[in-house]
Amino acid sequence: MKNSLSRTYIKYLLPILCIGIAIIPGTVFFSSRGGFAFFQGVDLKTFSRLIFPLFGLYAFFLVWAQVMIGTNIDYLRRLYKWVETFHRGEGLFTLLFALAHPLLLFIGVGPTVYFSRAYVDSSLVFFVYLGYFQLFLMIVIITTASLRNLPWMQNKWHYIHFANYAVFTSVWIHSWFLGSDVQATSLKYLWIFYLITAIAATFGRITRGLSGVRPFVTATSVSTNGTLFLTVAGNGAAKQWQKIASIDDVTPQGSFCATIQDQQIALFNIKGKFYAIDNICTHAGGPLCEGTLSENVVQCPWHGSKFDVTTGNVISRPANTPVKRYEVRVVGNDIEIAL
Repeated sequence: MKNSLSRTYIKYLLPILCIGIAIIPGTVFFSSRGGFAFFQGVDLKTFSRLIFPLFGLYAFFLVWAQVMIGTNIDYLRRLYKWVETFHRGEGLFTLLFALAHPLLLFIGVGPTVYFSRAYVDSSLVFFVYLGYFQLFLMIVIITTASLRNLPWMQNKWHYIHFANYAVFTSVWIHSWFLGSDVQATSLKYLWIFYLITAIAATFGRITRGLSGVRPFVTATSVSTNGTLFLTVAGNGAAKQWQKIASIDDVTPQGSFCATIQDQQIALFNIKGKFYAIDNICTHAGGPLCEGTLSENVVQCPWHGSKFDVTTGNVISRPANTPVKRYEVRVVGNDIEIAL
C-alpha cells in the first residue's frame, strides 16, 4: 500500500516538475528583455531575429527531456502507459524546434549575412558548424527510428539511436558558448542542471545494463496484437509449480504472456515443447512475448535483441545479459512452471 501511494505521488509530481523546468527558459528570456514590449512595432524580419534564440533554448530543453526519458524509460513505463508514444512524438517536436532556430535566424539576418556567418565573431564560427552537425544527426536519428520496423533496419537502428547522446553533448556545447541568454542570464545554472542530470541518468542506465537489473513491471489481463495475457495472483504460499497456461493457449511457434506474482513470463511453443523465460528484455524492458519467434530465437520488438528461448542466453545485442529461464512441465492440459 505504501509503495503504491509513493508511486502515485511520483506519477503526478514528475509532470509538474517537468512543466516547471519547461517554463524557466521562456520566463528568463522575456524577463531579461522587459516582457513582450520589445516585440511591438517590429516587422517580420526583426521579429524573427529577436525570437530565434527562444526556439534554440526550447530545442535544447526538448533534447534534455529526450535523454532523461530515454535513459529512464524502463521505470517510466510503470507510471505512464503512453510514455513510448510521447517519447517518439517529442522527438519530432525537438526536430521542429531545432529547424526553426536557424530558419528564423536566416529570415532575420538575410541570406548574405547568414551564409557568411557574419552575425558571430570569427572565433565562434566553429560552434555554428557544430549546430549544423547536431541538426544533421537529429534528422538521421529520427529517420532511422521511423524506419525501425523494416527488416533491414531492425538490427541497426538502435545503434544509430545512441547518437542522441552525441546530440545532447553537441547542443550543450553549442548553446553554452554561442547562446547569449545562457551566458548573460541565470539560464547558465539551468544548463549546468541539464548537464549534471543527463550525466547522472546516462550513468544510471549504463550501470543497470551492466548489472542486468530489470525493472518491475505490472501487467493487466489484456490481449495485444493477438497475444493473450494472463494475470495469476499469488497467495503468498510457497509453491514449487504453478499453472501458467493451458496447452490450447499457446499455438505452435506462438507465444503466451503471463504475470505470476508480479513477475512477467513469456511462454513459447516450439515444435510441441514449451519453454518459459522472463518476459522483460534485459536491454530496455521490451516485452519478449510480443517479439518475432524464429525457430528457438525470439527478437525483442523494441530494439532487436535476440534470445534463445530454450536457455535464455543472448544471441545478438544490444542486450548483453541473459534472461532467466524457467523449468516447464505439462500436467494434463495445464502448463506449469517452477518458481
